[in-house]
Amino acid sequence: MTLSALISQCFVYGDSLRNACVAVVIPEEAAVVQWATEQGINFSAPEQLYSNQQLKQEIGKEMLRLA
Repeated sequence: MTLSALISQCFVYGDSLRNACVAVVIPEEAAVVQWATEQGINFSAPEQLYSNQQLKQEIGKEMLRLA
């Protein structure tokens, strides 16, 4: 069982010579589709959801919760 239904995988990279870290977040497709359906967001393919601003905010909230 994972700690977040919306996040399948996450990779964080930090470089001591840089001021910020980089995170690559892989959404959990089934959970994202369910979330979008519950939110009333129309889409024809799950890939369309990954650029949705509401989804990005929701995943951001999950990342903050887990941090």
